[in-house]
Amino acid sequence: MKYKKVEKIEEKLSALGYGCWGISGPSFWDGTTDEDSIKTIQRAIAGGINFFDVAPVYGLGHAEEVLGKAIKGSRDKIFIATKCGLLWDDQGRTRNCLKPESIRKEIEDSLRRLGTDHVDLYQLHWPDPEVEIEETMETMVELKNEGKIRYIGLSNFSIHEAKRAMKVGEVCSMQGLYNMLERNPKSYHNIPLDYRVEEEVFPFVLENGMAFLPYSPLFQGLLAGAISDNKKFTEHDVRAANPKLNTPEFNKYY
Repeated sequence: MKYKKVEKIEEKLSALGYGCWGISGPSFWDGTTDEDSIKTIQRAIAGGINFFDVAPVYGLGHAEEVLGKAIKGSRDKIFIATKCGLLWDDQGRTRNCLKPESIRKEIEDSLRRLGTDHVDLYQLHWPDPEVEIEETMETMVELKNEGKIRYIGLSNFSIHEAKRAMKVGEVCSMQGLYNMLERNPKSYHNIPLDYRVEEEVFPFVLENGMAFLPYSPLFQGLLAGAISDNKKFTEHDVRAANPKLNTPEFNKYY
């Protein structure tokens, strides 16, 4: 396994990371079982993968629980990145929320589900237009000082917002949509993106000694050869809501 090192993160991280959206459970991702997910995670650790990226919203808490079960006895071997800022209601509808009190509740819930006393990298999942980034960052810095998180990261934030955040606390990573077919994407699941990865984010993270973390690097299975032109997702599969994987837009990528 190859490992990479950036200035702002002490550990060397495996060049191949394990994205955990796919372990959200069969109610959110077709063809998966918790048993297979746990076995796959454990095989990944045995193969030298030490970076695991998860989020509370993946499976509405389920992915964090599965990861927590899989890493028992191996916590000291891995680097856990999770997120905050997307809440859900009883119907599974999500909303953005980066209020300080909400973040504090989210970290406690994540620690419980993961079965750990700290998260290595805590990322703001999406911007919240109702909350100033400076206010959110103050809470993140507090959590870092309390030992509940070790590093702070941003996911789906513009360079302008990142610069504002960096005036309050150290930001160690940027995450964005990136794969061979989407190098400077303008949207994700019909959500506009206020950043361009190759044009803006790459130079920025290099200049500031940060890590860049791509999400959907395999285009949610397309680049792994798992999706054909006649593939039909069940209604509950999260990929059914991705217009880029469904006709007619799918034809541009297949």
